[in-house]
Amino acid sequence: MFKTLISKFTFFFWLVFFVINIPIYFFGTHCIKAILKDSEQEKIALMVNTLKPILAINISFNQKEQLNTILTTMLQNKNIKTIELVFTNKQQKIELKNANNFKTLFVQSNDIIDPFNKRTIATLTLTYSNKYFNSIQNKIDTTLLFTFLFTLFIFFIFTCI
Repeated sequence: MFKTLISKFTFFFWLVFFVINIPIYFFGTHCIKAILKDSEQEKIALMVNTLKPILAINISFNQKEQLNTILTTMLQNKNIKTIELVFTNKQQKIELKNANNFKTLFVQSNDIIDPFNKRTIATLTLTYSNKYFNSIQNKIDTTLLFTFLFTLFIFFIFTCI
């Protein structure tokens, strides 16, 4: 099958190249993206859990101006695309949008519980997209592409010698 030492080396090199680089690309990018996404979800969950009692009291006392102020303040985070607060008993909703046109990373929905009678009085839904996450994702893909091309270039140099 192999007539020369170079053909053996070439076959071995390609085998190692595909066995190492393809799993690194698929599993590495998947794991890194999952870790970054989980980190962003935890950050938003912490913010929402901090504001849920304040939102619940303002809803209970029918303080629409305060609610709008809180939701507008939340929307100052440029990574939040939309905030939607849907009241369960009055079938009203407040919806605010940001000028964020990045790909949606996740949607998080939380129930707002009335502090007095412990019933769900509203549902807060956030649509989240992160520019940083998208840029990291592009950098990972670019780095892996250049690694592949560099390895291919080195291979051609060795086979042409």
